[in-house]
Amino acid sequence: GMVNVPGSYQAQAGCSADWQPECAATAMTMGDDGLYRSGPFNLTAGDYEVKVALDGSWTTNYGVDGVAEGDNYKFNLAADGTVEFVYDPATKLLEIVIQ
Repeated sequence: GMVNVPGSYQAQAGCSADWQPECAATAMTMGDDGLYRSGPFNLTAGDYEVKVALDGSWTTNYGVDGVAEGDNYKFNLAADGTVEFVYDPATKLLEIVIQ
């Protein structure tokens, strides 16, 4: 099923609105290393929040420290830049790469 990183950035990344776990524009793809990646996405400076959601819905989602239904991950761009997401399905941890 789909692995996605819905959050407050999605409207800037090509989705019709934020917080859409079903949006194909931010869906992740699995690499040869077994990790899922999406981005980089061009974002304006500001504060953002995201979670990992599976299967295009909120039924199964992971927040900070890979906790099911956990707190949103938060990140900040001090200036306009890009963000990329890397998700490890074994640990349920999300890495947020800002440039």
